Amino acid sequence: MLLTLDDFEPAARRRLPRPLFGYVSGAVETGAARQDNRGALDAWRLVPNVLRGVEGRSTGCALLGESYTAPFGVAPMGLSALMARDGDVVLARAAAAAGVPFVLSGSSLTRMEAVVEANPQAWFQAYLPGEEDRIRTLIARVRAELEKDVQQRPSWQKQILKDIGRNDFSAARPSLAAPRLGKAGAGAGAGPRAHGT
Repeated sequence: MLLTLDDFEPAARRRLPRPLFGYVSGAVETGAARQDNRGALDAWRLVPNVLRGVEGRSTGCALLGESYTAPFGVAPMGLSALMARDGDVVLARAAAAAGVPFVLSGSSLTRMEAVVEANPQAWFQAYLPGEEDRIRTLIARVRAELEKDVQQRPSWQKQILKDIGRNDFSAARPSLAAPRLGKAGAGAGAGPRAHGT
């Protein structure tokens, strides 16, 4: 029975292949940051108030000029597609349905265009490759997605478009030689780090 968030770990250990479970549950190096985060969260206590009026309460919040139903969202998790079929698309749709932010990992195996189609409000965590031509290709792809239905975009996304132009990325064009990410037969080295999703 899954009653708390901690109950999900043993269930995941039983269900996922060992390398995938290790990827999801692992921490970097000594795990010090994870321990510090857990300690910080454990310092907070929720104190229930019973028989109190709740009609004026809301978990909603505003972030970058947009309203959300909760003060948290779906954080970027690289390689979600290994954990579940179309994992990033499923998470993006769920976040949109729940009214919370979704951030696509820069190491996603899913093309950003597919995720934006599922959730036009999705954010993108950029791991910029070291070569300028690959950076320009990535920025051009982000810009192309932002320019779709630009009038429907939230103000923070419109600002990104302005910043791209102001910082001389306006001439960037995707390379016709770059393989389509996330597609079968994309060629050798078509992983997300090789071509900067």
